[in-house]
Amino acid sequence: MIPSRALIVSLAVAATATVSAVAIQQSVSADVSSGDRPVLIQITPCRLADSRPATAVGPQVGKIGAGQTVTYDTAEATTDCAGLIPSDAVGLSTNVTALGATELSFLTFWPSGARPDSSSLNPAPGEPPTPNGVATGVDGGEFNVYNNLGETHVVIDINGYYVNHDHDDRYASGPSTAGTFSVGAAAFDAWESAFGWNKSLDNGNGNGGAWITSNVHGGGVIPGLAAPVQLPDGATITAVTGYFTDDAPATSLTMQLRCEELDGDVKIVANGNSTAAPSSGQDQLAITTANATVDNSVCSYFFMAESGSWASVTDDLKIRGVSITTI
Repeated sequence: MIPSRALIVSLAVAATATVSAVAIQQSVSADVSSGDRPVLIQITPCRLADSRPATAVGPQVGKIGAGQTVTYDTAEATTDCAGLIPSDAVGLSTNVTALGATELSFLTFWPSGARPDSSSLNPAPGEPPTPNGVATGVDGGEFNVYNNLGETHVVIDINGYYVNHDHDDRYASGPSTAGTFSVGAAAFDAWESAFGWNKSLDNGNGNGGAWITSNVHGGGVIPGLAAPVQLPDGATITAVTGYFTDDAPATSLTMQLRCEELDGDVKIVANGNSTAAPSSGQDQLAITTANATVDNSVCSYFFMAESGSWASVTDDLKIRGVSITTI
């Protein structure tokens, strides 16, 4: 079943919202001996870390202690960000929230090597939980967080990543269309609410992903999730990968990149089907594409996933996101 045009329009409007960091550190860098400079690729925010035990995500459960350093990995399979940050990323744009600090302290974010003598965030006792923009470099997808004094909880959401870009191509005939474009679980929504479907981002488990809940789908209709995708006009799509977690055998799973044409027709740009049922953890589905050329004058693009295995209570199937590579 194809999502209604009204939903696709609402998804496209939602996709125009952006998040920008307010503090940029020097640790986000590139090879300055050439024309390379880091450029920011924005994504729908995904949760990489939450140290609070009730909603724990990532390696640190409980407050970060005085003088403690925690290493975070953007490829960690149990987070919403798994599969959304490319291996060639040189830095991250994040929203960081420190909660429940016991002393006035500072947090330092850095990629590797000796800890820099700098502050990325300054938590203090009694402060409301306000997110702050922090940019940090990464080394092999990893970065470190150091807390100076007392103890504090930390929540980290990634809203974009930096990749090297050769600005010596500025004399080329047009902008580059190459890149990897990622959409996380938060961007997905149930595409047929008329059947009583709702989306949950934690389903009581606190570890991310998008579920279908209130699964009322009579008449053989399969419940689905959809998210808008913004792609550069004229780009050629070379790879599409969908990410999901499947803790029980799925009766079916279909993931597709679709084009909603202006005349109301829908065409499938890339398609994947799987009945894979890993016992736990992260899985991914390489989706077949015909190297389609992006044409934003004709299409509004969206990614959808549908399965008969979503449930209202058990953690059967959840969607983590999608990555689309173009040249």
